[in-house]
Amino acid sequence: MESVLRRMSTNEALREAKRELRALIARKLDTVDPRSVQEQSRIVFKLLSQLPQYQQARRISVYLSMPTGEIDTVPIVEDAFKQGKQVFIPFTHKAVPATSSDEEPKPSIMDMVSLHSLEDYQGLKRNSWGIPTPTKRSLDTRKNCIEEVKAGDWAMAKDTTTISSRGTMRRQAESSHSQLASLYKSK
Repeated sequence: MESVLRRMSTNEALREAKRELRALIARKLDTVDPRSVQEQSRIVFKLLSQLPQYQQARRISVYLSMPTGEIDTVPIVEDAFKQGKQVFIPFTHKAVPATSSDEEPKPSIMDMVSLHSLEDYQGLKRNSWGIPTPTKRSLDTRKNCIEEVKAGDWAMAKDTTTISSRGTMRRQAESSHSQLASLYKSK
């Protein structure tokens, strides 16, 4: 393996390492007890919904979960829409396509794009990981909260609460990590 990696470009080696890591993660996720995931999902949602930061947020960013082996974020999306919040989700795409066949592929970038409604969310097609994903064609109709930051719209970006893949939150431009740490310790 090491000799093969030496012959590969850095990007090729990174892509190969990612493929191997994804395969390993997929195998490990297949062994997670679904009842444990359901219980952990319920606890995460209960804790999240009690946080003042979540209750006060008008906009949230949340990852959309895979069908198995991961905290289920469907209740979070449903509750956010029920509460009248605007919901943003990750969308990963190539930054700039390679201009020739011998050029190294450009890295992927992630944007946070809006969902229009619960029905919009429910209508998303699933990708190869089973994650609901918007189409590239739909991007023109979706807000991008990362673009708001780049454009200097800090008022809107500051009001977006992000729920990370570990189920924790952080408010952009206002850290709430210490509050979360004390909340988790007290439970």
